Amino acid sequence: MSDTFSIPLLIRTLFAPFRQISASEQGRSIDEKFKVALDKLFSRCVGAVVRTFTIIARLLTLLFLLIISLLRLVLWPVMPLLPVAGVVLMLMVGTPWI
Repeated sequence: MSDTFSIPLLIRTLFAPFRQISASEQGRSIDEKFKVALDKLFSRCVGAVVRTFTIIARLLTLLFLLIISLLRLVLWPVMPLLPVAGVVLMLMVGTPWI
């Protein structure tokens, strides 16, 4: 799971343009250069928002996996005792079909 979304890579490229096809300023007028600059700015803002939500989702996923892993780690030594506890509870409380 930790290879899927690299948080350091997402942070390093936080303000990189997001899926921008091409926005070359070479050989353009001032108006076109201004539009290209606004396009790049908008693309960087979208990239920052998408990457920020991806980082938040990744951190929440890591937290969830950490909690599940800790529960499994704590419950693993207890697993062999569960059948014995079930038999004891059955004898103490009784079974509904008897």
